Amino acid sequence: MRTRQCGKGVSVWIGAMVFVIGIVWLSGGRALGEDAPPLYFQGIFMERQGERLVINERTLLMTKTTQVLSMDKKPVSASRLVPGQWVAVEAVPTLSGPQVKTIYLLPQRQNSTEMLELFTDESE
Repeated sequence: MRTRQCGKGVSVWIGAMVFVIGIVWLSGGRALGEDAPPLYFQGIFMERQGERLVINERTLLMTKTTQVLSMDKKPVSASRLVPGQWVAVEAVPTLSGPQVKTIYLLPQRQNSTEMLELFTDESE
């Protein structure tokens, strides 16, 4: 009887390990796949804690490739992000949370059309 319990425990342990390895393997790249549509939204920048940004109480991840741009699409320093600043964000969903691709510093809230125009390529 004891052998069966041990065998059952080993089976559960192996199943759990396979599950964990699968999750770790998936988190190596984009969690939701390369085909996941980007998120576009605007809001008030609340705070930055290391690589984590909080915009409208939504936590996002800032990476080395995150671009911080002015309204005229020119790069600016990330230090220009100050609490209370309106921003427009393009982010990609990942397992560890939305990863910011681009942040535009805004003088005020934009309507939806104006905001989406920021993220369109002028060459299209």
